[in-house]
Amino acid sequence: MPRVHKLAKSKYLKARTKKLFFLIHGYTGSPTDFNNLPRYLSEKFNANVYIPRIKGHGTNIQDLDFLEYSDILKQIERELKKQVKKGMKIVIGGISLGGLIALHLACKYPVKAFFAVSIPYLYKFPFNVFNTINKVSWKKYWKKPFPDFEKKLRLGSFSYDSVHIKVFKMIKQAKKELKKIKEKHVPCFIIYAKKDAFVDEKSAKILKCKLKDSCEVLVLGPKKKCTHNLFYSPLNNMINRKIASFITKNKIL
Repeated sequence: MPRVHKLAKSKYLKARTKKLFFLIHGYTGSPTDFNNLPRYLSEKFNANVYIPRIKGHGTNIQDLDFLEYSDILKQIERELKKQVKKGMKIVIGGISLGGLIALHLACKYPVKAFFAVSIPYLYKFPFNVFNTINKVSWKKYWKKPFPDFEKKLRLGSFSYDSVHIKVFKMIKQAKKELKKIKEKHVPCFIIYAKKDAFVDEKSAKILKCKLKDSCEVLVLGPKKKCTHNLFYSPLNNMINRKIASFITKNKIL
């Protein structure tokens, strides 16, 4: 088996407390997807922060060829169960596909709150069209459109340079699994950007309707310098503060 890159390994920031932020990174990403958010939350709330590495990640992108959504969900759910059994007071969060997984688990387990950035519920053009024809596509890996500012901010982090074609299948399976479980309304906070090249910010309205009054939404305007992963945008520190404000305002931890 290829060796996992040192930057892509699971991350656990420990504190002498039962408070825990359980974070789930994106598809073709790694625990570094959250940039400096883990350290920020750990210090501000005197809390543990755990970001498990999703299996198949951190090596070669080819290792994702045979990975199914059920494999990812079972792995992350198993890790969350361990923390629940320890009696941890858990806030669960995610980025991109990790946000869908986090939402699924927030509805199923006794967590205190949920937050996510750029949940891929609806796609923008041309991805909304490409999603319908990807089954006949011969190309497995597609270059990620990182803007220059994101490339600079990503120094010292790990992410594949390409996205796997299976991302559409993964998202479809995640949304299907989400429909199977009974919704439980804990405090929720979701963030989108109108400049996200992949995800349609109209996803926020759909999720707001599903999660009802328990859900807060922040949609960053078109003039903002944004990208799909807002933790690697110039707005990173502001996003961190918004998440912390949500936690504090709702007296979650």
